[in-house]
Amino acid sequence: MLICNFRSAHRTWEILIYNTWIYIALAISMSTCSGYFSALALMYAPKQVEESKSTVAGMIAAFFLMFGVICGTLLTFVILWFIDSVGPLQPTKL
Repeated sequence: MLICNFRSAHRTWEILIYNTWIYIALAISMSTCSGYFSALALMYAPKQVEESKSTVAGMIAAFFLMFGVICGTLLTFVILWFIDSVGPLQPTKL
């Protein structure tokens, strides 16, 4: 998102990828890989500990998955501020 054509009127960083379809392809590939690896982690986490502790290991893995999703969502506001305020360019005035 930092190098794609996102918030072009407000951003202070140079746009390196202008094509929207490339951005969509990148988003799809990252979300697919993230979902796949998250599912693998949630399946294998309970199998890596003793059977008596597997339920707790599964709950801890699910908690940290949700914690990561929440942190990523909240980080969006920091990224928007970074795109709009920190770069070397001046935003376009409409």
